[in-house]
Amino acid sequence: MTATLRLVRHRPGSPPWNMAVDEALLMTPGDPLLRFYGWKPFGLSLGHFQPTPEPELAARYEAEDIVIVRRLTGGGAILHAHEITYSLSGADGRGPFRGGVEASYGLVHDAIAEALGAEGLRTSAAREAPRALRRSEQPFLCFARSTALDLVAEGSKIVGSAKRRRGGRALQHGSIILRGHPLGGAGPGVEEILGRPIDLERLQDRVAEGLAN
Repeated sequence: MTATLRLVRHRPGSPPWNMAVDEALLMTPGDPLLRFYGWKPFGLSLGHFQPTPEPELAARYEAEDIVIVRRLTGGGAILHAHEITYSLSGADGRGPFRGGVEASYGLVHDAIAEALGAEGLRTSAAREAPRALRRSEQPFLCFARSTALDLVAEGSKIVGSAKRRRGGRALQHGSIILRGHPLGGAGPGVEEILGRPIDLERLQDRVAEGLAN
């Protein structure tokens, strides 16, 4: 049985709206859907099991008009600023979600790596990085460390993803860093490494084509 990969592009939305849409997609039956979106204003999404930041730390983000939200998936906090965010939703165990977590991570990250390669950026999986850290050992910011499934370029983590399953459905979302932010914990992003801006719609199309194929 074949399925159609649906592609949705959303204009930058508020952090609460972005997280609400992802949650709705997790619970909505249908063919797999790949969504690309941005953030306006910038947001700091906390991992599902992550403690709320101390007031002093939260004030640093709020002073920069960065809205703090909590997302469905685990892991460390992510500052969503100069990036492309994707989410992929569909039936768990079918289509892009056949196999375990590593299978769907690999499928999406391979498509992103191929699309970035067409832009002239060579990426690789952070194979030497640990696969997991105990929750007490995890840094506050997700992009302050790499796991074996992340994508890196010139030593900088540029793609990270997270996943959630619920009610026979699955949602995987992640960030493609275009440019770093002083409060984000990430190094230089895609455009900084390349030294030029990229056509975001073209990159999204290439990721979608690679994933569909």
